[in-house]
Amino acid sequence: MHPLHAIVDCERYPLDRPGSADWDALVARTRAALAAEGMADLPGFLRPQARARMVAALAPASRQRALSMPAGTTSTSARRSRACPRTTLPWPRSRRAAAPWPATVWRGIC
Repeated sequence: MHPLHAIVDCERYPLDRPGSADWDALVARTRAALAAEGMADLPGFLRPQARARMVAALAPASRQRALSMPAGTTSTSARRSRACPRTTLPWPRSRRAAAPWPATVWRGIC
């Protein structure tokens, strides 16, 4: 078994088969969603066991640094609210000079 299968549902998301018809279809759907919506939703991408391990590994840090939002709050509405403080990620000067885009701006972990 490919190691990716332990983390990703490769039946639904064939990342283990680059160049295949299934891979090409996934890439086309994802690109179309990104172009239309600015995001791509990949339900079931992570296997439940892998997701549980990731949540357990991140839980200690998330209790200290995460932002809790009320149920029904979307990340888009949170980004527009004052609940998520605006933070600019540091960018090394050498990379900043060469990069054609501005520093990435995040609001909390939203």
